[in-house]
Amino acid sequence: MKNNSYDYKKFKDEIRATKNTLAFANALGYVGFALGFISLIGYLAADTKNKFIPYLVTVDKQGSILSVGKVQEQRVIPSQVVSAYLCDFIETLHTKTTDSALQLELINKVYAAIALNSNAQKVVDEHYQQKNYLKQDLVSEQAFVDSIVGITNESVQIEFFIKTIKSNEEIVKDYYTALISYKIDTPNYTQLELLRLNPIGLFIYDLNISKKMQRLEA
Repeated sequence: MKNNSYDYKKFKDEIRATKNTLAFANALGYVGFALGFISLIGYLAADTKNKFIPYLVTVDKQGSILSVGKVQEQRVIPSQVVSAYLCDFIETLHTKTTDSALQLELINKVYAAIALNSNAQKVVDEHYQQKNYLKQDLVSEQAFVDSIVGITNESVQIEFFIKTIKSNEEIVKDYYTALISYKIDTPNYTQLELLRLNPIGLFIYDLNISKKMQRLEA
């Protein structure tokens, strides 16, 4: 009788041990499944992050949505912005003021638009060396653009004239044609000042300026 009681107790202990083993195995299985699921979520999150697509939402003053669209990844500068920038370059290049501090700012602005070690830099260097814009005198010059015409996707022709005002208030007008070739690069500035001088990353690498025959005023 004792043997039967002993065998039954032993049998119960074995059943209990088996249940504990199965429970532990199941627990490991659930933990493994959970870890696998977490890993999958992490992978999907990383993949989604890499393929994040920004959207641009336009709203009115009341907060109502007017339009929703994807932000284009390609960097396209409108032709009007390029034309305005090049016209401003010509007018700045040929502006001479009696204020030496302002003149230095204008010169810095011009060189910010020039590709280094290019033909355009040589032309600008010679321009400032010949006229000595930092010399203090009573002569001032100001350029005005008449027209700008595109020649290729990265070159334009600008017609402009320079008005020179001398100390005796004598005004002289000279007319010029400028041929400009440029390229647009992605700005990678570390200083805010440089970014403000050339925000669109347009750099002129070829510049040819020729004086036209004096034309009669209408």
